[in-house]
Amino acid sequence: MVEVMICVVLGVLLGEAIRRWRSRRAMARAKAGQAALFLIGAKRPDVGRRWSLGRVRADAEEFRWEPRWPWTRLREVPADLRFVRVRQQQGREWLWLPAGVSVMECESSDGPVWLWAMDTQLEHVVAMIRS
Repeated sequence: MVEVMICVVLGVLLGEAIRRWRSRRAMARAKAGQAALFLIGAKRPDVGRRWSLGRVRADAEEFRWEPRWPWTRLREVPADLRFVRVRQQQGREWLWLPAGVSVMECESSDGPVWLWAMDTQLEHVVAMIRS
């Protein structure tokens, strides 16, 4: 049983290290003007509780969220997003969101939209939403 717990802890730590490394690498590519994809989660709080995983092309001028998989629950994010505020994870979001992300609350003509992004990429994503 102890061996299993050690393997789980090591797996979590290794996964977290790889995710942070990929986040920093994507941000470095974006700053250099190269093509990079940022991992962004999206949720319509008035529709459901689940977050959908997607990507945003960092070298694009405008914010365009694309679902990561064909079976993703949320298929598109409204095009007229207006940034409202950034906040840290709250309540049960700690269970479902990766460590090191912040939640961006946005408004649109279809209602509120929440997005999460890595803290290292947050400024770039907010600038894309505002443009």
